Amino acid sequence: MAPSTRQREQAESLKAEGNSLFSKGKYGAAADLYTEGITLDPSYAVLYVNRALCYKKSNRWEQVAKDAQTALGLSRDLMKAHYLLGVAQREIGQLSEGISHLSKALEQAREKGDSIKDEIWRELARAKYQQWQQDSQARTATVFREPVITPSGCSYERSALLEHLAKVGKFDPISRQPMSEADITLNVGLRNATQQYLDEHPWAWGEVV
Repeated sequence: MAPSTRQREQAESLKAEGNSLFSKGKYGAAADLYTEGITLDPSYAVLYVNRALCYKKSNRWEQVAKDAQTALGLSRDLMKAHYLLGVAQREIGQLSEGISHLSKALEQAREKGDSIKDEIWRELARAKYQQWQQDSQARTATVFREPVITPSGCSYERSALLEHLAKVGKFDPISRQPMSEADITLNVGLRNATQQYLDEHPWAWGEVV
């Protein structure tokens, strides 16, 4: 049921009070007022965005994501809701989803000329870098089960290099320098780095089985 005019006015008043408390750094008290406003008018999307901003201050990322998603369910074009959801998803490891929402927020901020675009851009850069790191580490875990190095300094998975030498030719696949199986040595540094990563990120064992 749609809220009455009086309920919306009361929700507006609570939002204004909450904004005042937020500006003074009283984030918990501000969140309480936004919650009261939501109780009066659950369709008021901005209240969810504002409460999510309060939760962001205390790193309550699950709550940030929940409120931002609710706000977007009410209004798909809320720039700050996309931004907050993207940040929260980055923090909880949902990088692809976070990048998507941050990209939408950045596009909207640029269209509006909003000064928040610089902050959104930085968050998007962090998310993309984290995604690159994750993808890079997963590739390392997948490829280098027994890493070896050639005289030219290139590293390969041992089985893949041996197959190349047997079927393609006696030369380094990248440098093209002549070589044989006798020239291969174990890349201890890369093997240790891979093992350390797997020890610190047990989920990555799924990439090597």
